[in-house]
Amino acid sequence: MIYPLAMVAMNAVWGGVMQVLLGKQIAAIVPEQAASAAALGMALSVSAVSSVASQPIAGLLSDRTRTRFLGRRNVWIFGAGIVGALGLVAMSQLTSTAAIAIAWAAMMWPLNATQASLTAVLPERVPQRLRGSMSGVLGAAGMIGAYAGVALAGLSQDLFMGYLLVAGLFLLLTQIFALTTKDRPAPEPDARSTRKNKAVGAISGLRGAPDYWWAFAGWPRPSPERRSASTWRSTRH
Repeated sequence: MIYPLAMVAMNAVWGGVMQVLLGKQIAAIVPEQAASAAALGMALSVSAVSSVASQPIAGLLSDRTRTRFLGRRNVWIFGAGIVGALGLVAMSQLTSTAAIAIAWAAMMWPLNATQASLTAVLPERVPQRLRGSMSGVLGAAGMIGAYAGVALAGLSQDLFMGYLLVAGLFLLLTQIFALTTKDRPAPEPDARSTRKNKAVGAISGLRGAPDYWWAFAGWPRPSPERRSASTWRSTRH
């Protein structure tokens, strides 16, 4: 039950900050509507670039974490949850659009570290027979969390209270999850594997999962049927 609630808190941050608080904060600094919209767009653009970099790096670091304290995923949820919550509260005190853009871009790192670790919980800890049902629950949790974040931020009397409420919900539920759930230990690396074997394994992994890399590149891979049809048409001409 706490897993969907942690995802509610995660999505409350995205909904509350990106849809309400950032706009209100920048509008208070730059009252002119066009300039305010441009400043908000710049802040979101910079954070998007930071997010693209931080997601895979955070996931890779949690994959390679070896610790007896909480576990490789929970320790990141615990630590990044604290840093993220503190950073959200600190953002409420910023009075420069440039500072807001830089701070929100920096916030992508602890927030995405939390999200990457929470996302890995589904395949690692949920039994295979329940993953479809849990995926549906998590989808609903995402929508509920976004709505809750917008509601908390929108109903707050001032920016500080809005950031504080969103950060408080995020901190509370991520810490409960990290401290009350059992993490699966990371598999031990094979001591016999050499650098050469690792390199060969990496190359074979790239070649053995073409669909993943087509999807990662954002380019639809032609199906075998379409490729064979295209080949047949080319031979006809």
